[in-house]
Amino acid sequence: MLLRKLSPALLLLGLSLSVVTGCQNQGSGPAANTPAATRTVGAVDMEALVGLDEFKKAQKDIDKLSEDFRKEAEAKLPKNPRDWQKKDQVWLTEKRTEVQKKQNAIMEPLQQRKEAAILKISRDHKLTVMLDKRIVVYGVADYTDEVKKTFQGKDEIKVGDEVDTSKSPIGYFDQDVVRSLKVFQLVETQVQRKQMELMKKLQEAKDKVSPAELEVLQNNASGELEAYKEQLVTELFSKVNDSVKEVAESQGLALVLDKTHVLQGGRNMTSEVVDTFLKKTADKGGDKPRKAPSGTPTP
Repeated sequence: MLLRKLSPALLLLGLSLSVVTGCQNQGSGPAANTPAATRTVGAVDMEALVGLDEFKKAQKDIDKLSEDFRKEAEAKLPKNPRDWQKKDQVWLTEKRTEVQKKQNAIMEPLQQRKEAAILKISRDHKLTVMLDKRIVVYGVADYTDEVKKTFQGKDEIKVGDEVDTSKSPIGYFDQDVVRSLKVFQLVETQVQRKQMELMKKLQEAKDKVSPAELEVLQNNASGELEAYKEQLVTELFSKVNDSVKEVAESQGLALVLDKTHVLQGGRNMTSEVVDTFLKKTADKGGDKPRKAPSGTPTP
């Protein structure tokens, strides 16, 4: 991917919550010494959830479907793709779709139950936000055991009453929505055009220089392309980060995270970040980003 994730990926504005890796706060429920500002914030170890036997078995079944498909394709299709006929292409497309549907049928119910378990525990404890444990090191209660127990239970999961998250101290925004904006796509196009120009120059020099000299030219071209890309995107990234900070301060948020780290709750500030960013870039070209999701993100 040409454009990297925005840096910094999160913005810390004063909440007594460190964002690193892991989680020291063990057990379920808020600890007695949990800071008041984070008592409505919880965390779940997503790696522990997907490591459960149910997910391991599902992955084995999915892998077997893939392997069976590979073997069937090797036995049915000519070894050289150039020898494939239209009927072979049709069979391959239809078979691949069939296998994908079977794989989705295996995994989707587990994913939905996992999300329901997280939502239930979040609402049971009236949390305003549930985070991925991998970004929390201290100050947030760990609800992983409760989520696992609920997920592995036999009963239907009833998620309970909705919790008001409008005053959550933690917000999130979808970086993919921001990076889908036309201004970023234009940068992609400019970098690709520059890359093609450099490749053309290298091709023209190929038969005129020695292999050693050609390697030097290739290294120089790579460095030139990277510097060109950095020049174009640095200002954009800076404006996105400034936009996040501006929106966060106006809404009284203590912490802003990327959407992928927020499992439930939190305050979605994607639309506000996009609007603020577009004003900063003075984009009047009718840029229409993908609609920012409302409500809580899914894990």
